[in-house]
Amino acid sequence: MRLPRKITILGNSVDIKQRNLDGIHGSCDVDINEIEISKDSTMDKDQVLFHEIIHYILGKSGVSELLSAKVEESVVTALENGLFPLIHLKLRNPKK
Repeated sequence: MRLPRKITILGNSVDIKQRNLDGIHGSCDVDINEIEISKDSTMDKDQVLFHEIIHYILGKSGVSELLSAKVEESVVTALENGLFPLIHLKLRNPKK
């Protein structure tokens, strides 16, 4: 699946950029409404985007301010691992 160039999250237009990110899979910047996905990532880019969307939601909602970076990453990873397979399956097989 090709990544979109823009998506709307919490009413904000968010730019999706693919770049070389020096060893990380993705990043998000809520201040400039941008998510970056590594061109070189060996991970599923849809899954990396989903992961960064969760970070974006936590950042824009202010929840990330309540969490240490380690705890936020753990929460995001848990949500990604639990929800992405369900959503991805539904997108591939909408009638099931």
